[in-house]
Amino acid sequence: MASFSVTYTKAFNNTFERHGSLFQQHTKAKHIYDISYLMTLITYIHQNPVRSNLVPRLENWAFSSYQDFAGYRNGTLVDKQIVFEHFTSEKEFINFSEQSISQVKDKYWI
Repeated sequence: MASFSVTYTKAFNNTFERHGSLFQQHTKAKHIYDISYLMTLITYIHQNPVRSNLVPRLENWAFSSYQDFAGYRNGTLVDKQIVFEHFTSEKEFINFSEQSISQVKDKYWI
């Protein structure tokens, strides 16, 4: 991602005769060693559009993998294997995702 970002920024800056970064923060890569942390991250990412009042329900946001994990869409980019090693069904994943939203304090959401 970093290489793509640098290349895109250079092209954009050349086109519009500007300089500097286009994005607020640099991206970070972090290795995820713990499955519970992975589930926390997935839930956090999926719930952000709801917490930001962009959509009323998780399944209404088309720009994340939630619809794929929940069985509403059959996309080809998502590898669901690692997540579904810890859930017995899509329904269990949906229940987990919906319950978690009420357990996180507002100050931790973007």
